[in-house]
Amino acid sequence: MATITNEQEYIDQYLKELSTRSVRFDKDYLSRTLPDPLLVKKLPQVKHIEEESTTPKKRSGSDDALEISVKILKPASQFKITRLAADTTILELKQRIYQQQMVPVKQQRLLLKGKVLTDDKTLADYQMTKDTTLHLMIKAAPASTTDDAAPAATPTSQPAPATLSHEARQTLTSDVFWSSIQQTLEQHLSVADSELVLSQWKKTQL
Repeated sequence: MATITNEQEYIDQYLKELSTRSVRFDKDYLSRTLPDPLLVKKLPQVKHIEEESTTPKKRSGSDDALEISVKILKPASQFKITRLAADTTILELKQRIYQQQMVPVKQQRLLLKGKVLTDDKTLADYQMTKDTTLHLMIKAAPASTTDDAAPAATPTSQPAPATLSHEARQTLTSDVFWSSIQQTLEQHLSVADSELVLSQWKKTQL
């Protein structure tokens, strides 16, 4: 064995020899030092809470997937309204019909299997699908409540009064003419009435 000159060399030499020696353990060493895996308590698992998405949720039936067929009774015709959501109201459907067919909303009456549809209900309320067919009745337009102003009456031109000829004027001034008229009147009237009628007639003619 080499001579150790100082304390540090002694320590180094001791550790070197110690590291080369084999270590022996008792048979129950592992059972005493290592815990039973069945007795090891499991750590509780931490559940990750997912952050709520800030994206607003879509309304039910917001996908434009419905295509409704509409039949007009009078005059007979048929058309389709596409890209309808399930939460579309009947009033909104009527507005789409107006845009496509130019039928005023107030004149539309939609029926499904003979039942009149209510404006505030939705397509989903009536369980409509892409195969649904509606019937459209077009009501008559309401009568106008305002009376049209009557056109102003245009005055009719009065015909110019006829003028008697010169010969006729001479005849009216003849006593013979009026005597013959009086005789004719006396055949139908009394003498007094004949004279009264004759005097009134002369006033208008002379």
